[in-house]
Amino acid sequence: MSGDRRPAASGSPEASPVDRPPRVSHAGSAGSRHLVRLAAALWIAWAIVMWNVVFDHTVEVAARGYVRAAAEAAQAGSPSPRADQWMRPAAMRGALTASAAAAGVLAAGFGSHRLSRAVRLGKA
Repeated sequence: MSGDRRPAASGSPEASPVDRPPRVSHAGSAGSRHLVRLAAALWIAWAIVMWNVVFDHTVEVAARGYVRAAAEAAQAGSPSPRADQWMRPAAMRGALTASAAAAGVLAAGFGSHRLSRAVRLGKA
């Protein structure tokens, strides 16, 4: 019976590469999902920080402009400008600019993730 050559079972070391099913490793998938979630959380946190910084800067620049205009009006003896006329447009401009900046951060983060995934899967 030593001369009997039975076909090797698929997955056995004697099976040819054609007979073997592809190896799928799930060992790192839980860890990689954790890293993907962590990366997404960090990109979102960065977008929130970006939004706050840009909004604050826009409002601060407008407030300095208002203080300068009020000081010039006081020196000239004319009525002081209304803060509402300066700050409402600044708040709207700040919100729009900050939202655009945060959207850019999110687009860069999630776009780079999508691109890296496509590269890993061989679709790019």
